[in-house]
Amino acid sequence: MAERGVLDEIRFSRDLSLWQVVTRGLGVMVMTAMFILLGDAVATAGSLAPLSFLLAALVVLVNSLGYIELAMSGSRPGGAYVQAHGTRGGWLAFLIGWILTVGW
Repeated sequence: MAERGVLDEIRFSRDLSLWQVVTRGLGVMVMTAMFILLGDAVATAGSLAPLSFLLAALVVLVNSLGYIELAMSGSRPGGAYVQAHGTRGGWLAFLIGWILTVGW
């Protein structure tokens, strides 16, 4: 009788929900993209790579603070879509919503 290998003993678990599978897949894709871009950034910036990361963090911080202010200001809090819908109407809000969706 043949001896069972290690691969024959592996049992797959089906305990992951759809949300867990999607978030793990997105995490893998984001981390892969970060490592690829990190290599390109270090190759381009050379010894100034840490400074470039600090400048990028500063830009992200300013952008985040702007979105926080936008989300919490006005009579109706919300993002760029809600603000555009309230001030200019449907088409501009539709366009902004899709630009934000595709841009992420």
